[in-house]
Amino acid sequence: MDALIQITTNAQGASVVSARELYETLGLNRQKFSRWAIKNIVENPFAEQGQDWEGLDIVSNGNPTKDYVLTTGF
Repeated sequence: MDALIQITTNAQGASVVSARELYETLGLNRQKFSRWAIKNIVENPFAEQGQDWEGLDIVSNGNPTKDYVLTTGF
């Protein structure tokens, strides 16, 4: 079976995924990713930055934007 999203390993050895890739795989509205990420990742009272997720500044389609690396446990 092919993986739906790419799972990689971070420097601490944890399995991680891209929040942006997960969001798109779920078929959600691409224009609302930022709102979804803030509500479900950044402001999530059950998730800790540095343990469950990390924010990344990336360039997508030539524009600076934000992505998040999520542990698979999160």
